[in-house]
Amino acid sequence: MSDLSIRPLRKKALKGGAPYVRLAATTAKLVELLPLSPAQLAARCAIQDQNVADYVRTECLVYFFRVNHAGDAWLNERLYKYLVERVLRRLPNRGTSDNCPVDLKGSNIADDVVASFLALLARARVEYVEGLDFFEVHFDSALKNLLRDAKKKVARHEGRTDSLPVDPETGELPPALEAAVGTVDGFDPGSIDDADYRSRLVPAIDALPDLQRRIMVMHLEGFPFGSIDPTVMTIAKALEKSEKTIRTHHKLALLALKGILKGDRSP
Repeated sequence: MSDLSIRPLRKKALKGGAPYVRLAATTAKLVELLPLSPAQLAARCAIQDQNVADYVRTECLVYFFRVNHAGDAWLNERLYKYLVERVLRRLPNRGTSDNCPVDLKGSNIADDVVASFLALLARARVEYVEGLDFFEVHFDSALKNLLRDAKKKVARHEGRTDSLPVDPETGELPPALEAAVGTVDGFDPGSIDDADYRSRLVPAIDALPDLQRRIMVMHLEGFPFGSIDPTVMTIAKALEKSEKTIRTHHKLALLALKGILKGDRSP
């Protein structure tokens, strides 16, 4: 890292208006880590065991991801991966297969937390996100806030269905739906950069059924549906669904979004 100064936080407390301040232990660790090379920093941040002396506090991991967003792409990719892994480790087990008997509501809540955190990281790539400041002050408490918000959101969505019109034997969509979806991805990179298009896309995605919404958030962030490489974070792995299920829901999400964005129906 070339700049050895620590960037101050910008968010201010509601009471008194004082800027957020990191814990002394976090600041001390940042001072220790700032002189490291990208490779050295990545190696330290990869440590998951908190009992290891070289373990990096998650608050520090958030800091380095934010200040490096326009810097070293190799480091940025690894910091992103380690942050997502730490969030997943802090959430309840959501099952290991589509047929695993799990608490569906709890699973939806945990998945929503992941999607919300990914959305914050995505915004942090292009702008300063004050919503991440508290994650640098006390990561676990900030994650609990996301969990609280997710519970409220899932409660509002209760009664909606994510049922799929798929063939029970093959798991495939009916031919008519497959034809309607087509092969078009539905998202032109140039359109994503357009402010008006984004203003319509965000509420359109939020109107999707929960699983489809989470898949679209991760898809737009660049996560692959699946991978033969066990070290690669995928949508299927993060949501603990089969890759086939993820692809099917993705197709249905695209079909719904095409209708919304063309004005066929409102979110």
